[in-house]
Parts: sequence; structure tokens; C-alpha cells
Amino acid sequence: MAAELYNKLTGTQDAESAGTQVKHPGKTLSERRNRRGGTYVIDVMKEDEGIDVAENVRTQFVEDMLDSYDKVISMAHPEYTPEWLSNHPNFIYWEVTDPMDHGADATRKAKQEIEGKIKELINQK
Repeated sequence: MAAELYNKLTGTQDAESAGTQVKHPGKTLSERRNRRGGTYVIDVMKEDEGIDVAENVRTQFVEDMLDSYDKVISMAHPEYTPEWLSNHPNFIYWEVTDPMDHGADATRKAKQEIEGKIKELINQK
């Protein structure tokens, strides 16, 4: 959600998405829709933002990628963040309520939290 929202708000394609612990790299969100908790992100982003993320591919973030970005923002719980990432000067941690297993309303709330943080980030530039 964060990369897509950033790109929408800035009118760019500067942000990319990758995870710190991706269980099925290379799979699309729609391929993972039936996982535990469902993929409410697909529905919320389409309904609320008009953004189709169904074919977004799951990507594993690796250490070699660090210097390719001005900022690397993680919303993964700190215990799931590798030390090489959390100690890097480009790293930022955003605490956002994890909506997994809590439905579309919780996903919307998380989206709103993320959007607020993105707007703060944009205003700092």
C-alpha cells in the first residue's frame, strides 16, 4: 500500500515495495488472496484509491538493495527486521497497526495511517 500511495500522492513512480520476510517471492497479491486473513489490501486499494494492486509481485528485500534507495521504510515488526537494515542510515521504521486477520475496516485504518506518514514525509522534503 505504501509504495502505491506514495507514487499516487507524488505523481511519480519513485517508490517500490519489498518485504523483510517474504514467504512466497514472485507471487502476485491475487495469487496470495486466499491465504490466512485474505488480501483485503487488493479490495481496499481498488475501492478507495482506484489503484489495482492485484498483480503486484511479492519481492524480498535484500542487503544488496540498500544503497539503491534514498530511504528504506519498514513497517515490519522490529523483531522481523534484519540488523543490517535497521542499522543502515537510510532506514526508517514506521509503526503501523497490522491489519492482518482483521478485515477491510482494519486495512482501511492502516491505509490511513500510512497515508498520513507519507504526507509527513513529502512535507519534509
